[in-house]
Amino acid sequence: MQRSIPDGHVRVSVKFGSRWFAADLPVSQLRSEMGRLTHGLNGARHVDQARGFVTAAMPVIDLLRSAAAGKDVRTVCLAALWVVFHRPPDAQAAQDFFLEIIEFGGCAWVGVSADESGSLASFSYDSYDIAPAHLAEVDTGLQARERLPAHDNRPITAVIDG
Repeated sequence: MQRSIPDGHVRVSVKFGSRWFAADLPVSQLRSEMGRLTHGLNGARHVDQARGFVTAAMPVIDLLRSAAAGKDVRTVCLAALWVVFHRPPDAQAAQDFFLEIIEFGGCAWVGVSADESGSLASFSYDSYDIAPAHLAEVDTGLQARERLPAHDNRPITAVIDG
């Protein structure tokens, strides 16, 4: 993982049980990346109320679980970010705060944690943090077990087992 988050990127760090996943994702592509991620998943495209969120989130969380098992870092991080940006009652506030950090700092960090089961309940309101990029430095002290090199403007990503 790079020590500094590049301008125009968000570092998404996901603690899933004892495993860590982290990726630097270009902010300009987040909407389309999350759209591609959820394309074809039942109900995951548009969420406008709590009941709709549960219906939409279950296939996204199932996707996150299978991605974690397959060490698909990008999908784990995008799926976790999808949950952060859609979870009621503060989904819009999370998106607005994220955009504010990007506007003023150029980059950001989103940390998400869930238990090993990856249940919807484990993605509670206090299981994520959206913050300025300098707070991501705690992630860089960990030893990466697997590093996936950046290709074609893709971010550097890592899987870290605890």
